[in-house]
Amino acid sequence: MDRKALLAIALSFIVLFGSNILFQKLGWLPTPQTQRPVAGATAGATAAAPGTGNAAGATAGATPTPGVPPRLEPGPTATGPAGHTSDRNGSWLAPAGADTVLSVDQPLYVARFRARGARLLSVVLKNYKDGDHGRATLAANPELALDLGDAQTPIGLAEVPYAWAESTDAAGRVTALTLTARDSSGLALTQTLRFLPDDYRIGYSVGIEGLRPELDVRRYRIALQSWPLDTERNRVEDLGNLGVTTKVGKDNRRHLATALKKGGKVDEGAINYVAVHSKYFLLGLVPQNVQGVAGAADLAPGTAPDAHDAVLGTITLPLPAGGRHHEFMLYAGPLDYWHVQRIGMDLEPPHALAFNIFKPFSSALAWLLVFFHKLIGNWGIAIILLSTVAKAATHPLQSAGMRSMRNMQKIQPEVERIRKKYDKDPQKLNEAMMALYKDNKINPLSGCLPMLVQMPFFLALYHVLGYSIGLRQAGFVGWITDLSSPDLLVQLGPLPIRILPVLMYGSMVLQMQLSPTTDAQQKTTMMLMNFVFLFLFYNLPSGLVLYWTVINLYTALQSWLIARGDAQPSARAA
Repeated sequence: MDRKALLAIALSFIVLFGSNILFQKLGWLPTPQTQRPVAGATAGATAAAPGTGNAAGATAGATPTPGVPPRLEPGPTATGPAGHTSDRNGSWLAPAGADTVLSVDQPLYVARFRARGARLLSVVLKNYKDGDHGRATLAANPELALDLGDAQTPIGLAEVPYAWAESTDAAGRVTALTLTARDSSGLALTQTLRFLPDDYRIGYSVGIEGLRPELDVRRYRIALQSWPLDTERNRVEDLGNLGVTTKVGKDNRRHLATALKKGGKVDEGAINYVAVHSKYFLLGLVPQNVQGVAGAADLAPGTAPDAHDAVLGTITLPLPAGGRHHEFMLYAGPLDYWHVQRIGMDLEPPHALAFNIFKPFSSALAWLLVFFHKLIGNWGIAIILLSTVAKAATHPLQSAGMRSMRNMQKIQPEVERIRKKYDKDPQKLNEAMMALYKDNKINPLSGCLPMLVQMPFFLALYHVLGYSIGLRQAGFVGWITDLSSPDLLVQLGPLPIRILPVLMYGSMVLQMQLSPTTDAQQKTTMMLMNFVFLFLFYNLPSGLVLYWTVINLYTALQSWLIARGDAQPSARAA
């Protein structure tokens, strides 16, 4: 076996195993889990966090309606993560209805709150199904919680009895929910949530007044907790994307649950938002008129490190001064790039469509994908149309590269003759080769340059297809029922039988057969690479595999047309 064959085999293994590592980093393949001893639960675990934020005022003419309306569900009081504060301040005044569980029904979701502790318990998303075809539910009990103090001096508010009042519009829809608590020393806590129609954003404000100076409490916290990972069929992939993202100044800090197994992370500085997220859903909090002073990411209380299937993100803030309220925008919904950008959360890749250098490409491609879906109504056909546009845009560059490769193939016998002639004289070999290229008007780099220019375009497309929530549970044809997951025809024991990767492999073989090469060793190398890509793509989302298959077929057609065009002048000359 010669050096070229050995090099080809070595490169194939690098692509096979190196790409797996890269795709695990991007979240397209699950990260292997390592077993480690389960650490004991942290003492005083709970870090309910302070939630704040005042959205726009209640709808004009809306009237507060204290009491228990029909939409409220009396239920058992859930145990909060931290104790009450009566021993640190005064005695809490107990209003009627403090143990009520309130349901706020909006067009896009149903949010459930517990009056005691003023905790957000769950958000049921009406337009998204879970893995069992029920409604996708973000429920952590609590998902959002506010407490006084910081990590060193926590004062839990989980058992504080809050009074509540609703504001409604003329149609009876709840536009705001206000929760207030007071104690005998004069401490007053106010949390207000304002619901925006047909939007996943919730305005959230926090007021804290009358805190006794001798308690030396200068900060409060808001904690966001992730939900059980049962919204997706592929739980392992969802677990690989579970994490906490905090923006510190201009820097995004993304802490995945797999890394938090080794311990929590603390980010100090100006905190501009905190979010917990899985692959397709996000719960985030963006301060509007205040900045946090610290952020923290950790596994949720009671979560074993070897499971690492729940995370807790916390933002610590200074207390509101002078009777003012801190305002926030709370988001609970799909991790859709356009929705998230609207509230000022510039997430890191892969959820941000692509790395910044590719953003112009990825934004345009994402818009086109949604446009085609609205036009056709089928995400699979939308991917085919998007692939067609992508291929048309890069056709001139690829055609130039293919023609250059064909011209290089034509002079290959002369190249071999020159190499043998100047085998022991590299300088004359280089001069002769340059002269040969010049006489035949060939640029040796013209075959590679088009591929390099296209890379940002195609990498951006990979990000769009890999993390577009529109493809989640979206069927195409027949056995392809979820473009965000690998296709499955039948399961034979531990072996899943997938058709689309095999079709992709066939398209690559066809493309190879039409490639301008007569070198048997080069064809062997290409065949080996085709096998590598078959295994590489076998467990990737079917939307990505569909895109690559269509691109291969277009490339094969392109090669055939160029070869046919070159053959016609020769036939006429003969």
